[in-house]
Amino acid sequence: MQITDMYPGSTFPPSPGGDAYERKFADDLRRQRRYHHFIRLRRATGFWWYRLLLIVIAGLASPFLAPLLLASPKIFFGGMGAIVLLFFVARYADWGLLLIAIFATAFFPAVLKVKSLSSSQVQPLLILLFCILVVQIVFHVREPILPVL
Repeated sequence: MQITDMYPGSTFPPSPGGDAYERKFADDLRRQRRYHHFIRLRRATGFWWYRLLLIVIAGLASPFLAPLLLASPKIFFGGMGAIVLLFFVARYADWGLLLIAIFATAFFPAVLKVKSLSSSQVQPLLILLFCILVVQIVFHVREPILPVL
């Protein structure tokens, strides 16, 4: 007895659900790929966000600070140390709070004095830390802590 080939080309018989099953399967695969792409993108931004923020800050500050940094080598090396400190402040926000507490003591004098205006290291560090925390909250690296009203 010979069995005839009912489906030419050795293909599988059509599914009982018709084309709807294949569309659902393709939609599930597309949705899963989109979800995994989103996870990879979120991990990449979580890893690179502070480096990009430091590059933007350095790019904005360099035209204003270049003449000052090249005028004196002491200021240049102090600036290099400040870059390392800013990197740690951007990476670890708790470490930044410790630096703010240390810089607020009387051992660190005011950086800039113009007539009645006196500026210390704490003021730009506070602004930087605030911006970093806002960026971390936006990229879901850190949960916002709101005061109880």
